[in-house]
Amino acid sequence: MGPANDARTKSTEQTIEAEDSDPFASSPTPVRCSPPKPVVKPISRTAARPIDSSDPFASSPHQSVPTTSKEPDIIITSPPARGPAPKPLPKKNATWDPISSSAPEIFSFDSSPPKKRDVINIDDDSNGENGSDDDLPDISSFDVSKMRRRSQLQRSQSDVIGSRSRAKPTASNKQSAADKTREKEAKAAAKELEKEAKKREKQEAKEAKLREKQRNAALAEVNKLRTDKKISTPEMMVDIPSSLNSTVTTALQTMLEPFDVQYTTWDSPVENVIKWRRKVRSRYNDDLGLWEPIPLRLQDEKHALVVMHSDEFVKIALDDGVSPHAEKMKKHFPEHHIVYLIEGLTPWMRKNRNLRNRQFASTVRAQEANTGANRRNKPAQEYVPEEKIEDALLQLQVMHEVLIHHTMIPMETAEQILTFTQHISTIPYRKQRDQATLGAGFCMESGQVKTGEDTHDTYVRMLQEIVRVTAPIAYGVANEFNTVSKLVEGLETRGPTRLEGVKKMANKDGAYSDRTVGQAVSRRMYKVFTGVDETSTDV
Repeated sequence: MGPANDARTKSTEQTIEAEDSDPFASSPTPVRCSPPKPVVKPISRTAARPIDSSDPFASSPHQSVPTTSKEPDIIITSPPARGPAPKPLPKKNATWDPISSSAPEIFSFDSSPPKKRDVINIDDDSNGENGSDDDLPDISSFDVSKMRRRSQLQRSQSDVIGSRSRAKPTASNKQSAADKTREKEAKAAAKELEKEAKKREKQEAKEAKLREKQRNAALAEVNKLRTDKKISTPEMMVDIPSSLNSTVTTALQTMLEPFDVQYTTWDSPVENVIKWRRKVRSRYNDDLGLWEPIPLRLQDEKHALVVMHSDEFVKIALDDGVSPHAEKMKKHFPEHHIVYLIEGLTPWMRKNRNLRNRQFASTVRAQEANTGANRRNKPAQEYVPEEKIEDALLQLQVMHEVLIHHTMIPMETAEQILTFTQHISTIPYRKQRDQATLGAGFCMESGQVKTGEDTHDTYVRMLQEIVRVTAPIAYGVANEFNTVSKLVEGLETRGPTRLEGVKKMANKDGAYSDRTVGQAVSRRMYKVFTGVDETSTDV
């Protein structure tokens, strides 16, 4: 070898020794790691541009180094570059140094290229004669389409992705801020609507509760015991005829005011006829069994009262005008219950009777008196036979079915009109009560059944309501059977004659008498307490 070759060989050896102090060491086991960072390769000023390869496992091709360069060649592996495949460079016929040339030759294979070796073994190309470039395949013979593409997951796009990820959040942040504002406004509006709804529901519930309270109060008001005159009388309105005596009218108005009864004046088609109207606020519900409130309305009562003075009645009776007067009343007040209130008829009849007695006495005295004495006497009152008056009264009651009531003075007439007003006010309520207690076998009017002081007294009073059961019998039975259940058990066990022979009590203190309960009373009490017939009237 010449001096130039020796110098090049020494330079190459120094470079290799710098890279690896043990050139004959075997290749180390490759370690999996992240893609290596590109290594800067010092290139000679006169060296050609390295060839880019799309194969990540291929070694960079070697180029001929001019003899004028004193710098050693450094072999590096560069990361795969993205982009189109580079054009092949023309092959240079340079002489390769077998010592410095350690790069593997590139061949065209159908399969993947061999794995890159990180350690350079000098023995691979120790023979300088076999290191000719003629043994290497031409670059143009590479089939790029058959080469394995690198996975996209291994490509580093951190710079591009970072820029996009930084650009997108700007718009999304603006959008999210606007969305948050709208969402906040929507939540506030929904909260306000919910608040208004709750407030409205609360107000409606309060109003409903108030209405229910008012309804219950009205229901309790209309379901009071209206058979009491003090409660039912304020419902009435009295229509007073304009032809009525002023004394009676004034007294009647004065009496009606304390009872909160309204009154009006009207022109009656028949003289002195009083009628009534009712302020209806309730209606009876047969299904529920109670009175229900209804809107206020006025309803005419089917009662008419004729106020007649005794002198007027006597005149009608003597003229046979009783029947025409009754027919006239029925014509103007059909379907009404007619009442004749005659004022002063009883005193008139007493005076008329006294007049008859005086006339009889005067006749007797006149016969005994002297005929020569001429005295100027007052004109005698004419006597009216009582039979005619009584016949007129009977005709009204029997033929025309009217009610007749008598009074003495105008004040009593006004009081009687007030009494009729109070009585008429309770009629619908008493009818309803009687209808409800129609199945009872005895009178249910208030005051008919007395209440007891305690349980025993009530038990005794209950027994006394049975027909033919007197107080001594009731006390004797109560002493034998102190409760109703024991009495029923005794009657069911021993039969109808169980009470026969029970001693009567002389008084409620417990003193017995010698008398006993008879068989008839025992059978009656057995039938009352053990009978199951609803229609039975035995009490």
